Amino acid sequence: MKTLQRHTATARKMPIGWMLLSVMLSVQTALAQEEIASQEDLEKELAEEFELLQLEEEEVVFSASLRKQKRQLSPSAITVITRSQIETAGAFSFVDLLRRVPGVEVISVSPGFSSVNARTPTTMENHFFLVLIDGRQTNIWFWGLTAWELQPLTLDDIERIEVIRGPASAVYGSNAVGGVISITTRAVSRYSTASASFQGGSWSRAEASARVSTTLGDFGFSASAGYDYAGEPGFADLMGKKFTKGRALVEYLGDELQLRLDVSGGSGKGLHPTVAGRLAGSQDVVATNLLFDYRSLRARTDYTYSHYLTNTPVALELNGLRLAELVGIDATIHDLNFDLQWTLPELWQPLLLIAGANLRSAWLSCPTCLDGKGFADPASSRYHLPGVDFRELRAGFFLHADLEAAKRLQFSVSGRADYSTDSGFFFSPRLAAVAEAGEGHFLRLSGARAFRRLTYLERHLHPLASFPENSPLKGGDQILFLEFLSRNIGNEDLPDESLWSAEASYEWVPPALTAEAGLCIYFNFYGNQSTVQTFVKTNIQGLPDLRASSARYELENDMWIAGAEAWAKYSPRDWLSLRLAWSYRYASNRGEVKKDSHSVDHLFSLGAEFISPEGILGSLYLHGRSALIDTAIDNPGGLLEPVLERRLPYSMLVLARIGFRMKYRQLQTESGLKLMLPIDLESGALRMYEHGGGITPEGKLYGGTELRPALLFYLNGNL
Repeated sequence: MKTLQRHTATARKMPIGWMLLSVMLSVQTALAQEEIASQEDLEKELAEEFELLQLEEEEVVFSASLRKQKRQLSPSAITVITRSQIETAGAFSFVDLLRRVPGVEVISVSPGFSSVNARTPTTMENHFFLVLIDGRQTNIWFWGLTAWELQPLTLDDIERIEVIRGPASAVYGSNAVGGVISITTRAVSRYSTASASFQGGSWSRAEASARVSTTLGDFGFSASAGYDYAGEPGFADLMGKKFTKGRALVEYLGDELQLRLDVSGGSGKGLHPTVAGRLAGSQDVVATNLLFDYRSLRARTDYTYSHYLTNTPVALELNGLRLAELVGIDATIHDLNFDLQWTLPELWQPLLLIAGANLRSAWLSCPTCLDGKGFADPASSRYHLPGVDFRELRAGFFLHADLEAAKRLQFSVSGRADYSTDSGFFFSPRLAAVAEAGEGHFLRLSGARAFRRLTYLERHLHPLASFPENSPLKGGDQILFLEFLSRNIGNEDLPDESLWSAEASYEWVPPALTAEAGLCIYFNFYGNQSTVQTFVKTNIQGLPDLRASSARYELENDMWIAGAEAWAKYSPRDWLSLRLAWSYRYASNRGEVKKDSHSVDHLFSLGAEFISPEGILGSLYLHGRSALIDTAIDNPGGLLEPVLERRLPYSMLVLARIGFRMKYRQLQTESGLKLMLPIDLESGALRMYEHGGGITPEGKLYGGTELRPALLFYLNGNL
């Protein structure tokens, strides 16, 4: 509009006719210039969108910066698992898909529970990754973990998975320490479709699912349901897991407005190994997820109801004496979450700003838990009474900026402030620089700070105990024992865990070849780690000195981990892809150079995926890991006894699939086989533990499940 102002000032010296003509011409010129600028901006935006559309599925990501961008230009290392890879995978479960991701360690603890780690100490706690399904957090607020097997999804529901390798608290807040696993479900098809699948085989394994979808104008509807059962490997008559799940989805897809309502639920039971022993429990989860997306504004709210019940009493024994039994946990959790994301108007063309806010409220009711503060205060109305009602409020705000400093140089800066009524403030920054050193050559340097809020289990859980008739604890000793429990398991004095991380990576993606390769080197420093530590002192009668004993979460030594991840992909034919991933981790306690033998150092994945024109498809993957000493194994003697250690040898897991697709009119069917073959590379035995365990002379199982060969037959149909 400066042009218009300049011409108007000049026109004041002209006759009125010329003045009017001059003003009209100035207005027309200014409007034309603005229209041209607007048209150029629109053409640039369309060109960028077209460029993204031309890239392959694996080359476009969203989760690292909360916007679509080329994977190589994202501020974090990301691996994408596409729909076609899911269709050919020999996965027995969700987590099997993640075994091919560089640096990701998958631990099959039991048929009903799995753990996923990356760039972290080896653990079965399963709380280092933030797991999202269409943006909804699935980490259980009570435990901190993700119940993978109970998620209300089947493999047929998943469109893609993006795995951020490395900390992402600067955008997502708590739990994004090892990274983020973002699962995107399939949108409703523009055509009416229906599909069903079944698989069954070894160890009484049976899984069935079905999915239907249709559209009505701009509205789409879909529904899916699934059933999953498996016995304990080696003990097929012993149930390992039994889950049912369902999901309904409604979508509105306008030109600029997108609305999506997702209602899902699951119910099931299974065996869950813990440091207190194998717990047989049940879980019920109902979740709703509402998404609003309009131009630069994106809002989402979700609510999750969870009920957990462990019905296996845990014996508390010492020196052969049964002192008490832990009563099963009966917990009901309500979790309400609201997210807002706004892409700010363009102030300067090379700069993109995204701001976001989060508000989360969770409350818990547990009639079989002890209130530590109530037991400590005789004046409390809850003194010596079981039952807990606990509430926590969390809030977070983040700002993310992408600056295109030069044609082939981009900076990303993110910062997030989080507050919790339980543990206070935490600030998480991230800075990254990405350069395209040459055509197809990308360099990334980044640094970040992340954190993990301790769970209710780690900070507040105090279980209730009952006393058998033959317990040596009588009268006042029983009250003293309950007071002992009210100070144990959870530890209110623990701070949140924290992480500082630095990373450098290189990716090679030649434009003319169907290949790629990459190398990433990182350094992580973990602070305020906590684990369960048992210190039991006895008196001359052999009974525990409850005032001098403890069995609760305590601070561990700080740890640093340095590592490298390498990967490569090559597609010699349109129907064939060859993939390789390898990683190395060196973990050590603070102040020591000696390697920590309790964490895996080498991980590798080697495989091929193929879909031939003749209808044959499948995959073959070899996943291996080096030896380690597993320390988080429950003692068959009970919680008051020290945890056990077991050496886990070098091992490899073979996952394979072979199938054949046929089409008759509108019906497409596929049938085939899936194979799982665990191999102990040191002894040659076709069995192994991914989490240490065993069987007592009395035939009692403890620790993790022993993996054994399994063969599944599957049949899929699509209309």
